[in-house]
Amino acid sequence: GRVSLAAMSPDGKYAALVETRGAKDTVFVHQLATGTSLAVLPPSDTGYFGLAFSPDSNYVYASVRGARVLTRVPSLGGQALTIREDVRGPIAFAPDGRRFAFFTTDQKSLSIRVAEADGSGSRPLVVHGTDNPPGRRHSWSPDGTLIAAVSRSRVLIIDVATAKETALEVKGWNFVESVAWL
Repeated sequence: GRVSLAAMSPDGKYAALVETRGAKDTVFVHQLATGTSLAVLPPSDTGYFGLAFSPDSNYVYASVRGARVLTRVPSLGGQALTIREDVRGPIAFAPDGRRFAFFTTDQKSLSIRVAEADGSGSRPLVVHGTDNPPGRRHSWSPDGTLIAAVSRSRVLIIDVATAKETALEVKGWNFVESVAWL
């Protein structure tokens, strides 16, 4: 098969992979120490995107392309659970693992929301019009107080407590793919 997406577990023991076999995508977890791979989500006609591990490495989260569904499955296989049905991009966990941020849309707006790790308690963090998207890729600061989000050719820094946005723009940047705190 062909691997189209990968994510490393925070403990460095596993890699989650979206692998295309035939015309279907399957999510596998690969144990690095043993070389063992296990399909943890079934083949999908529409595909998966936005792979992420929980901060404790016990769960893999994957969004189902086109369906807006965020699924959680144990890293070593087991029952998959639908967590949310409005996720339109990769999720990013807070450092404490209790919350995650995600991108979503409706007909009038695009937003970054924050939810509890089980998918409950969703609240909007920032809401933009469709002409000014806040970005699908984001990352929590190590202290959990800020979220950096990619927005076309700039990075938005968002205060999680107040939702205040600060835009970082650099002349010459045409497109920013992703963002991470160092």
